[in-house]
Amino acid sequence: MHIGRRLILSGLSLAVIAPLLAASPQVSMMSTAGATPVTLTTAPAAPNLEACDHFGPVTLCSHLDEAPEAPLATSVAAVQDRAQSLEQIETAATVVDSADPTAALPPLHAAPGCSGDGVSGKRVQVVYAVPAGRPDRFDALRSSLLTFAARVDDTFEASAALGGGNLSLHWVTNPDCSLAISRVAISAGAETQFATMINELTAAGMNRTDRKYLVYVDTPARGICGIAQQYLDDTPNADNYNNGRAVQFARVDTQCWGRGDHSTEAHELVHAMGGVQRSAPHATQAGHCVDEADAVCYSDGPGVVMQAVCPGVSEAYLDCRSDDYFAINPPAGSYLALAWNVARSEFLAAPEAPALTLSPVAEARGAVFTVAAAPGLRSGQTWSLAWALAAGCTATTPVTPTTTSFTATCPATATGPLAVSATLTQADGQRVSAAAIVTTTSPPPTAPAPAPAPSTTPPTTGAATGTARPTTMVT
Repeated sequence: MHIGRRLILSGLSLAVIAPLLAASPQVSMMSTAGATPVTLTTAPAAPNLEACDHFGPVTLCSHLDEAPEAPLATSVAAVQDRAQSLEQIETAATVVDSADPTAALPPLHAAPGCSGDGVSGKRVQVVYAVPAGRPDRFDALRSSLLTFAARVDDTFEASAALGGGNLSLHWVTNPDCSLAISRVAISAGAETQFATMINELTAAGMNRTDRKYLVYVDTPARGICGIAQQYLDDTPNADNYNNGRAVQFARVDTQCWGRGDHSTEAHELVHAMGGVQRSAPHATQAGHCVDEADAVCYSDGPGVVMQAVCPGVSEAYLDCRSDDYFAINPPAGSYLALAWNVARSEFLAAPEAPALTLSPVAEARGAVFTVAAAPGLRSGQTWSLAWALAAGCTATTPVTPTTTSFTATCPATATGPLAVSATLTQADGQRVSAAAIVTTTSPPPTAPAPAPAPSTTPPTTGAATGTARPTTMVT
């Protein structure tokens, strides 16, 4: 049983709603870690971790994420170290394909993926926001933000793979396929008031309904770990309000960038994409769930009793039992087959397949030549190359699964065209093969042997014909 649609905006955009939120009574909110209170301009609908506003039939809620047990350091070096530690996790570049994960979330993406032209359709826009009076550290932290965004893709990709699917986010990207990050300044008030931040960003032009705005707020304050907006709408159709019918924001503060247990960014985007609805089987009333371990489930208020139904490593994954908010193939008649399922969000899609080209090669038989490949990986995923050379040909420099260029040689006795081929496989299992012809040329012709020098000894035989003649003796 589900609650159905409980919000109809009647043409109101968040540009209209946000000022209304700012006019609502202010309440002090505190995370479960006992951090400094954060003032939000919304009215609470559940203790501690949720605030909702009701405008007639309209219900828009904001959900806070659980802060880490020990708040993470916010210095440039600390943020960079967290990004580096994520990049250095050693794991096979393949997605987990078991319904019961047995390893921590694998780093499947070297960078956030790109798709299409990078701007059309429903997408997630990354924003770096620096409050007034705080240092602008964007240049120093940009590469770390790219790593953290790639980790968001890891979360969705690996979670989808558990159900046999293949999903990652549609990001707003630049023409060169790199992640586009908007850089903005916000007021000191926006640093602690979510609604104030929304008002300022909306006024700055971040008001598109086909965008989810993921805002990295660079602040040392301990008040907010993460917070996001969610509509209470569990209808299963594509016109669900969380599927691009209104502007929605998700925010993560510096202390929760690059967490090791789960991606706070992914947690908040799940909220902005509609999870967890209150009608879900194991939902709390503050937008989370009681199944542990899970990236979105935790005790978010008094009286919430958690149940340990999944292994601890599932903390990094979405919906560990695929029954509350994210399922690739929910059973017929189940809750997620009948209600809103974040896996159906149009802000998600299958990653683009890889492309591969090999450079043509010409060589003289027996000489060393160069083989080169140009991988095309718009998905941002990790990848490997498997090379194959024609019989008798050998590499003369080392070849690893990520080698894109090496030298080789073929026997001097080889005849006809020879082939070199490669297969590129990206982390989600999609692969492509390409081949190039090694055009062999004949070796240089052998010079003829020099003619023998004429003899200076008088012949004792006849003429050059070699016929013997009798010798006339004079006596």
